[in-house]
Amino acid sequence: MSYQNGSDIGVQVLLAARDGIRLEVVRVPFQVVDEGYTLEPVEATEASRRQWIQAASPPPPRVDGCPWFEPFRPGRQLPDWLQPASGESPYDGLPKLARPPAEAIVLDQQIELEAQRGRKIEFTRAEPGDPLGFPANGYPLPEEPVEADAWALCELAWRHPLQPGAWVALSFDRFDPNGLSTAFLVRVTDEWMFRDREEATYPKALAAG
Repeated sequence: MSYQNGSDIGVQVLLAARDGIRLEVVRVPFQVVDEGYTLEPVEATEASRRQWIQAASPPPPRVDGCPWFEPFRPGRQLPDWLQPASGESPYDGLPKLARPPAEAIVLDQQIELEAQRGRKIEFTRAEPGDPLGFPANGYPLPEEPVEADAWALCELAWRHPLQPGAWVALSFDRFDPNGLSTAFLVRVTDEWMFRDREEATYPKALAAG
């Protein structure tokens, strides 16, 4: 699976387990600078290598009040898999996800990326329903591979175990409805990551505002 972009970061989910998530995160030297989704280069700083990742399950509704899955479902029931909406892109014009309630937050912590050189990243846009992650709404893709300036492989524990088949929303801007970014939606498998590891820990506090 290729990376997906949703702000000045790229994400590649490797495993969404019942007790946590394994994913690669890169920082790429561009960001959206206006509501027309214009991409412009940005310079790396030490602070930019520190990223917050927040996750909510179930995913919050969209800012217009409809369920997160509403634009993808073919009928009036939540499908086993999601269907693309009509139009040139299934993500065109979709409202962003709203802020989730505190009780839905299953992960809220900072991660630190390592400085990188020479790592070329190619982005793709997954189809709706991809269990390893697809965007909640539209976001521009770079036309060519770009060089990442920071990278991390993360294994992060959920605040509590989740049921197989549950959907989780991931955000790197803390679900800011006013931010120029998008969240990602992933589906929980029946696998465990930390159950047999003595060093596994769960976040002890929530930082969601």
